[in-house]
Amino acid sequence: MSIPINRWPFKGRYLNGEATFKVALANGVLFVTMQSLRVGNDTVPAEFMQGFQQQNLAQEVNNDPKKAAALSKLESIEVKDGKLTLKAKAKE
Repeated sequence: MSIPINRWPFKGRYLNGEATFKVALANGVLFVTMQSLRVGNDTVPAEFMQGFQQQNLAQEVNNDPKKAAALSKLESIEVKDGKLTLKAKAKE
């Protein structure tokens, strides 16, 4: 994973590491939060992670009308054993 760091003095730099995410879909709204982050061999401290754990990393997706319309057609989303499973709503 590579996340751009746009705040001064880090503008133009990226945070590179391994992350674990929690993914959920509720009422057509996608929620993606970072649960853990490792940079190199170091785990990022819990104090730093609190901000990431509370931030919905999919907010821009939810704010896009076309993407939100596509999400509204899904009943559920699940990541298990490294596989993403999308379940469509039954046709009305």
